[in-house]
Amino acid sequence: MSVKSREICYSGYAVRYSGVTRTPLYSAEHLTTERLQHAKQVKRQNRFHPDENIPADERAELRHYVNSGYDRGHMAPAADMPDEQASYESFSLANMVPQAPGNNRGVWAKLEALVRKLAEEQGQLYVITGPIFDETPRRVGGAVSVPVKLFKAVLIPATDTVRVFLVDNRDSAELQEVDLQMFEAVNGVRLFPGGKTAPDAKMQP
Repeated sequence: MSVKSREICYSGYAVRYSGVTRTPLYSAEHLTTERLQHAKQVKRQNRFHPDENIPADERAELRHYVNSGYDRGHMAPAADMPDEQASYESFSLANMVPQAPGNNRGVWAKLEALVRKLAEEQGQLYVITGPIFDETPRRVGGAVSVPVKLFKAVLIPATDTVRVFLVDNRDSAELQEVDLQMFEAVNGVRLFPGGKTAPDAKMQP
């Protein structure tokens, strides 16, 4: 793992952040029926902000996204957050990647809603979400790397199963559901060691 990566724990999610890509490598959440019931009462704030937990020469800034053609795409969704503090923290740029607008507002939003529905049905889920980069990623604002794909992996404790969703980072992309072992082998990650609750993503750089 790069020396420029760090873990940050917020009240509603945790993130491993890369100072190389200036994005999260992954976010991790524990979704429960109770948490999502609270989240429905929280008004969306849209207060995007740079994260002062990260050194200035490693963090994303609002100016990097200006006129980039990309949305600031949440990895841990604001709609998952159970209170105003957690909602505000979800708008940290440490939780964002440059995401194609049609993707963010279309297929990805539908996936986030699907996962919330699944959490309400199953009682609880552990969710890991993150970007996948190619070897020479494009950078917006000369600093923030643009992923080629996004993934969301969902551990369902009630059935001890994992579902992994993958989508290209483009407006017209379609959602794919892929095998966990294949995903881990291709992308060099280990998401749920032992098939249980502790996420251990090893995303590079």
